[in-house]
Amino acid sequence: YIERKFIKVPKGATWVEATMRTSGFDTARRFFINVVQ
Repeated sequence: YIERKFIKVPKGATWVEATMRTSGFDTARRFFINVVQ
């Protein structure tokens, strides 16, 4: 299962701060974040 989320960057933005939270997993998971400037 692959889930992709795309976020539109506000015009004039120069930086980002992100927080990821997970819960409810019985086994280890991998998360990948790909960003482009």
